[in-house]
Amino acid sequence: MYQQNALNLLNLYGYNFDLAKFHILYPMIMNDPDKRAQIIDFSKKHPKELASQVANALIDLQGCKQDEIK
Repeated sequence: MYQQNALNLLNLYGYNFDLAKFHILYPMIMNDPDKRAQIIDFSKKHPKELASQVANALIDLQGCKQDEIK
């Protein structure tokens, strides 16, 4: 089921991994059609910046997990 959902997200965003990851990280933003359109436009204009934002969010999540383990 997870694999199918992941493939559906990738297909939805034209196999743009950063947009798919952003959708997973911030589903409420991506469920709003206006905000989703803004993020998609932003990703087209500034792909490296979106990738950086996603990478930073993932690092923050990993840090939170490490704090829980300690």
